[in-house]
Formats: sequence, C-alpha cells, structure tokens
Amino acid sequence: RLREIAPMLQHFVESTPAEGTWRPGLTLIYAELEMLDKARAEFEHLARDDFGAIPEDATWNNCMGMLAEVCHRLGDARRAETLYGFLAPYSRCNMVAPPMVACYGAAARHLGLLATTLRRWDEAERHFELAIELNERQRGQPWIAHARQSYAAMLVERGAPGDRERATGLNTAAAGVANDLGMQGLAERCAMLAQRLRS
Repeated sequence: RLREIAPMLQHFVESTPAEGTWRPGLTLIYAELEMLDKARAEFEHLARDDFGAIPEDATWNNCMGMLAEVCHRLGDARRAETLYGFLAPYSRCNMVAPPMVACYGAAARHLGLLATTLRRWDEAERHFELAIELNERQRGQPWIAHARQSYAAMLVERGAPGDRERATGLNTAAAGVANDLGMQGLAERCAMLAQRLRS
C-alpha cells in the first residue's frame, strides 16, 4: 500500500524540512513504486556534498540503507562508491529504524546491492551470502527472501557459468516466502526475474 503512504510522507517532508529521515524514506518509496524520475530528483537533493544533509544521529544508518537501495535501483555507480564506504563497517549489523520501530535485516544485503551497482561481482556475492547467513540466524524470513532475490538478480546480471541455475533456485525460494507472507512488491520482482530466467 505504498501508493497510499507516499502522499502522507510527502506532506511530512514539506512540513518538517529539518527532519532528516522523511526524505530518504520518501525517496525509497518512489523507487519501489518505479516512480524513478521523482526518486532521482529526491536522491540528487540528498546526495549533495556526499550526503552531508543527512544528520549523523541515530537515524543515519537507516537513512544510508534506504539510500543504498535507491542508488542501486537508479544504477548510480558514483554514489554507490560513497555509500559503500559509509556502510562497509556495519556489514554484520542490522539496519534498524530507531527506536526499534522496524528492522531491515543485515546491512550486508545493502552492501551487496551497492557492489552489484559497481559490478564488483565477487564482493557482491560475499555480501549476499553473509546477509542470508545472518538473516537466517535470526529467522528474519522477509529479509532472507529479499537477500535471495537480490542475489539472484546479481547472478543473472553477472552471467557466469552456472549463475542462471543458482539464480533460479534463489529466486524460487524468495518467491515462495514473498507469496506466503503477502510481500507483493517482492513477489512481483521475483516473477519478473523468473520470466527473465525462462527467456
């Protein structure tokens, strides 16, 4: 129901410009809804001065995680390098919206997305493997599914021998969880990737 949330978040951005968390969240929602022109405009605003507008407070890691996902969706390799440097020390940590409002799984998945954007395939593979391992330890089924789907998409893009077969298994597993849990956006991405794998 992101389309219902987007106008409310836009209102928060406009009415509380000093609050740094709303704009990264809105930017991610635009990217999730494939409103890429709006996502890019917001991302460009936030990326000025190496993301210097993002306050370095308790929300900073969460904001960087959201922007990493947007950066990957936009294919912005230059900003991916910056965000990768910010998040690298936290690869084994969970991305959490304070104060414990939500958990987005291991930061290793976000690093995998950024490494994919940078076409650093081996690094991406290591990050996704770690993300799956860490999320499995804490039984975070939604984030295991997200990591598997992101990993599968990376393998398809890399296209090394055996990658399509591995990608099929990962994507099928992710789709099963997405459908069981009603994760519509992820289920749609899994279906699109499955169609690509069959072609």
